[in-house]
Amino acid sequence: VHQGTWSHSTTKQWHMLDYILVNRKFRSSVQDVRAHRGATGGIGTYHRLLRAKIRLHLKCRRKTEKKYWLRLDHSKLTDNCLVSAFQIDLANENKDIRCDNKNFIGE
Repeated sequence: VHQGTWSHSTTKQWHMLDYILVNRKFRSSVQDVRAHRGATGGIGTYHRLLRAKIRLHLKCRRKTEKKYWLRLDHSKLTDNCLVSAFQIDLANENKDIRCDNKNFIGE
């Protein structure tokens, strides 16, 4: 009774003509398929509405790792020896960059 989806107009026999397509991966998730009478609203069709019960197993979304900011030790800025050493290192790196740019530009 619940499997017939189409009625022949003269013989009034019900046949299963309408199907629900499911991906092979989700085929085991389909629990029940039924045809409902009167769901078409009396619009002159001989077909019935199909309904499928599907059991879904959803995976949890993994949260992205939080980006941790680099923690700076501000107390080292008060040490004059460390500040001057940092300034010298920074100046040496800038000299290397400037020399590379001159060679690249062709000067």
